[in-house]
Amino acid sequence: MPIYHDDQQGTAIVVLAALYNALKIVDKNLEELKVVINGAGTAGLAITKLLLAVDIGEVVLCDKEGVLTLNSKKLNFAQRDMLKNSRVNIKSGSLETALIDADVFIGVSVGDVLEQHFIKKMRKNPIIFALATPVPEIEPKLAKEGGAKIVATAFGQDSNQINNQLVFAGLIRGLLAARATNLSLSIQIITAKALANLVKKVTVKKILPSPFDVEVANKIAEVVIKEVNKKDVRKEEELEIKEEIEDLPLEVVEHLLD
Repeated sequence: MPIYHDDQQGTAIVVLAALYNALKIVDKNLEELKVVINGAGTAGLAITKLLLAVDIGEVVLCDKEGVLTLNSKKLNFAQRDMLKNSRVNIKSGSLETALIDADVFIGVSVGDVLEQHFIKKMRKNPIIFALATPVPEIEPKLAKEGGAKIVATAFGQDSNQINNQLVFAGLIRGLLAARATNLSLSIQIITAKALANLVKKVTVKKILPSPFDVEVANKIAEVVIKEVNKKDVRKEEELEIKEEIEDLPLEVVEHLLD
């Protein structure tokens, strides 16, 4: 059974889609990025997991106490497991120090924690996704004045809205129509890429399609169905190969495995 949590997979997929298009503007690669995620709860961990799956360069996880390390108090099992990944930086420090030479800030925490002068410590053309509600980590105007190249929030009145609504309907429809048995990371990545590709002309003020675009759900569903069907075909081929091998003499099977 595919399990979907809107504040986990939903948020992570839309964030990744927004990041794909933001990188087209700033001309940077995923493998080179240093990403600071403020908020190590449901959304923050899901975003981290998906970013690591696309080979992001480096991730720093922060909470209200600063950078999460294996010595941080009250770590839950999910946080502890995430911190063991080699691309998650666990050098202790504050949010301010974590942002030194960072390329991207993703906030899924509380309002007004990202100060304007923190942005000045980031690399050239920083990307700011301030997604806290009802107040973002920093107001878009302040972020831009601080040097941010691209700013997105969770609010419709801002030019770049990162909204889970962009994913939910199409992804669920696709999973059900294809009779998917799980929501894999590969399906999430394919969905993010499809969502990003729906923006024909990416600009600083438009990195995602509108949540009111009725075609978004249809396009996402098509892509998900196609991906699930591809996986089913591969599974059937693997099963056929396995059955053929099992019918062979033991010495032949050992030779093939060698």
